[in-house]
Amino acid sequence: MTIKNKETKDYLELIEIDRGYTLLVSKDDRKSESSQAIFRVDNFLTGGFYFVTSREFQEYAEKFNTLPLDHRNQYLEVGAGLGGFTEHLINSIEGLERSPIIVDPVDYRVLQEMLNEGLNRAKISGLSKPILSRLERLLKRAQLYGDSEHVENISLTFNEAMRAFPNLLENVDYIIDNCASSYYPEI
Repeated sequence: MTIKNKETKDYLELIEIDRGYTLLVSKDDRKSESSQAIFRVDNFLTGGFYFVTSREFQEYAEKFNTLPLDHRNQYLEVGAGLGGFTEHLINSIEGLERSPIIVDPVDYRVLQEMLNEGLNRAKISGLSKPILSRLERLLKRAQLYGDSEHVENISLTFNEAMRAFPNLLENVDYIIDNCASSYYPEI
């Protein structure tokens, strides 16, 4: 994996050239947490792109905050990116019988490598403690979401997953889609 680094007065920019991933790390710690580190993934086949968001659980719509948490339920999150919902499920439900499912075309290994590099660059550049903490939190989340012991990860769009696994939803109790399908209808 080749990661190119660039620094401007406002951002650290890391570009993974082969797969089309870009990580922008803001140098301004006054920005909202979810806009301090932003991933953009370019699709070389279609010419399009999508963002990988990283909302904390508290930023999800209120309806998700009241979702019943039960260790017997099967949860599936569409377009989780680096959002905090699935992490919240794993940390909040004792004795979870079935791993949450994430359906998202993002490659969590690439995110991990880029966040590691971004964290190193941010330390070298002397970025503030809140930004370093945010990058560390996102790195831990990327590691968790890429860990098959905790999450069943389907690295496809939702439409592709439904074609590849037509019975996928048969045993799912709750589908969580914070905004992926409204921003990216092809997902």
